[in-house]
Amino acid sequence: MQEISSISPDTLALLKSAVEAENPDLVIYTGDQIKGCGVTYKGKGKEFEAQIAKTIYTLLEPVTKRNIPFAVTFGNHDRQAGISNADQFNHIYKALPNCIGEQAKEVDGGGTYNITIKASDNSDKDVFNLYLFDSGTDAKGGGYEPFDKNIINWYEKKRGTN
Repeated sequence: MQEISSISPDTLALLKSAVEAENPDLVIYTGDQIKGCGVTYKGKGKEFEAQIAKTIYTLLEPVTKRNIPFAVTFGNHDRQAGISNADQFNHIYKALPNCIGEQAKEVDGGGTYNITIKASDNSDKDVFNLYLFDSGTDAKGGGYEPFDKNIINWYEKKRGTN
């Protein structure tokens, strides 16, 4: 979405329309929910975090007001807004009802975890595993930073046990 504090009405209309048309059981936000470069957020501390939270809450409203479970991970723009992905995950997203997933303890930050999908026959059997990865941010000097080796190690261990 790469939105700023003054969210485009077109973005909100598209989100609402997609949720109404699809009626999903789960929504995954795959990163770059907010635009980090050229930000419009001002201030420091709690006031600054509140501005970012307001944007996120507004963007997620089509899902949260329908009580649809959702998960979130991060792209390269999210942390560029000036608040860490860990703080966004723990203080903003996790404060919303129906936010599922818990940050992998072996990996610093927010947005790296897995979600097991259960069988639809009420057997409580795991039939699918979704892996979400914080993809990092821009590298110093240009381009993108390499994928965090701790994430790769966590994934290899986790996949080997499931």
